[in-house]
Amino acid sequence: MFGIKRRAVQACLASSGLPAEITQFIAGVVRRTRLRGAEQIDVAGELVSHFAEGLATGKSASDLIRTYGDPSESARAIRRSTIAKRGAFDRAVGTTARFAFIGGTVAAAAYCAAATILYFKQPLIAFDGVQAINAQLPKVGSEGRALDVYIKALGGDAGIYDEARFAGSLPRIERSLPLLEHDAAAREETRAALAEIEDEISILRAVKDRPALGFEVTATGWRDTDAARFFRVTTDADISAPSGSSTSSSPFSGTLLSVLLPQLSVLRASARLLCADAALAIADGRVADFMADIEATNAAANHAGETSVLIAELVEIAMRGDLMANTVISAIENHADRFSDQDLARLNAIFSANNIDIARAMTGERWMFDDLVQRCYSDDGSGDGVPLAHVYIRLLEAVHSSSMISNERPLEGLLAATGGFLAGPAAAAILPSRREVMNNYNAHMDRFIAATNAPTREESERLAKEAGARIESEDTRFALVKQLFPSLDRDRAATMGWAARARANTALAAIGIERFRRANARFPNDLAELVAFMGQPIESASYKHIPWKYALIDGRPLLFDAGCDALDDRARTALWKPPEVDLDTVTSEELAQRSNDRFVSLRAAQSDRFAGGGSASPGNARYSLRTSSTVAADQPLDPTQPVVDVDATATMETDGDFIRVWWKSGAAGWDRVAKAAKARTPEPTPAAQ
Repeated sequence: MFGIKRRAVQACLASSGLPAEITQFIAGVVRRTRLRGAEQIDVAGELVSHFAEGLATGKSASDLIRTYGDPSESARAIRRSTIAKRGAFDRAVGTTARFAFIGGTVAAAAYCAAATILYFKQPLIAFDGVQAINAQLPKVGSEGRALDVYIKALGGDAGIYDEARFAGSLPRIERSLPLLEHDAAAREETRAALAEIEDEISILRAVKDRPALGFEVTATGWRDTDAARFFRVTTDADISAPSGSSTSSSPFSGTLLSVLLPQLSVLRASARLLCADAALAIADGRVADFMADIEATNAAANHAGETSVLIAELVEIAMRGDLMANTVISAIENHADRFSDQDLARLNAIFSANNIDIARAMTGERWMFDDLVQRCYSDDGSGDGVPLAHVYIRLLEAVHSSSMISNERPLEGLLAATGGFLAGPAAAAILPSRREVMNNYNAHMDRFIAATNAPTREESERLAKEAGARIESEDTRFALVKQLFPSLDRDRAATMGWAARARANTALAAIGIERFRRANARFPNDLAELVAFMGQPIESASYKHIPWKYALIDGRPLLFDAGCDALDDRARTALWKPPEVDLDTVTSEELAQRSNDRFVSLRAAQSDRFAGGGSASPGNARYSLRTSSTVAADQPLDPTQPVVDVDATATMETDGDFIRVWWKSGAAGWDRVAKAAKARTPEPTPAAQ
């Protein structure tokens, strides 16, 4: 007995005058009845009267206690009789409360038992995602692995890739390369910068003869000491674990998400150097060097896409489009007569090969998800299981390193462990099972792969949009799917293959125009004639429903599209900003002097694009939302005239069409530019929308 009931019973017994032996006995009986306070006082009073009468007859206290009987049985009998005297409603409530208490106690015990079982259950790591990635890598032949060439070319004397070694050359190259074709000083600047790394480029060309990179991904320790030294990766520790943590205790250890891909930045840098050297080589008439550079760039792009993960495939796309295709297009536009028929055939074969495979990259994403799910769920041996909350919490902590459990923060670790323990049974009951999660994820992934493999670009974009909408509207039970599903611009990633093929077809169109000219002693009259000669269709241009337009201007072929705003600016593009001009400080007079020989961008004019880049979307402040073109529909086609003339108070990179190919344009390198027409009266521009 505790509190008021105990004190009340004790007061009743103290005032009874009975011997202590009897009052203690009575208190024990009353306590065992487990009745309400008032009822216990009544029972105590009745027992006091009973024992007082016994003492009055001359019996001793010990005799009275002995003859009373078993106190526990007496307490149960008293309890039954007292409860029987209560009202019907009172008895019902009491019975309900009693069974509720019993049920709650049993449920709590069962929950704690289940929580204990789940807390000590560990996931079974049966699928090795790293091995799956490495198993599909191309095998190295007798020629050796290409990685050794990259190490030899870019590793220096110590075999360590140091990006700082090229920090001086690349900016100088990228600054002068756009002007290489029509500016002698820029050409010499490019030549001087490339001369500093001439030996490295000469060695890099050898990668064209080594189809396999020979680089295996790893999620823990790097056994390849040469690669580890080249990429500056520790070989004897888990590369994903934070400092101070144990590699064996981290659930993040060994996952595909912990895999490093340092080769991608090296391969992209190699492609930039090779394409710059190719641009200078063709300008100098060194066709053999140009072809070797382009074939080496093509090999480097293949090396980038070997690992079958989405980010690697996107890097490969950038290398083929932004670097290789633009360099080849510029070379053919300006120096087509320097290529032999065999050279053109080799270039045509490079761009005709469909090396972009987004569906294969989606398979890598599927492996990544499968690898993570097996670390968050139990395994019943038949592909099913329940979520293990404590492991899932630790996995999220490992992903978000700022909240990782470490020796320096024991309280956070204790809270996380307690939360994982208590949440275990609830998570197992509420969250979907392992089979449900995998089926849900695979259904989403199948939709994106179907979008990637659609027969037309329009169908691909429609299916990708529908697939993205299905994920966004997914039930909250599948939060894991929404969190870990590839979020790298899903809709665009599914259709990236079409965009890559469109860029490759741009290069094929430039090659086809020159081959047509050689076969027919003239340029094609229209796009249909060119397509018929090439024997293959040319995909849509920048965006769906915006076809390419083809025309002859002063006898020179022009291939362009209206860009993402679908407004025809009569092949006018954005004004190219000279790299040395600071728009925040230059005056209009200084800008006019510097822009005496103005240049028009034939690449950066991805319509509606302002400084800051990004994706075009309604309401995006980085893009203008034009509703009509500033160029009259009857204006002549003129790629040398920008849409809006120089204005020091306005954005230099303004709306305009996207030029794909312009014969003898004076374009070169990655930022393909052409000298703008002079002595033109600036066209009036409407007020900003």
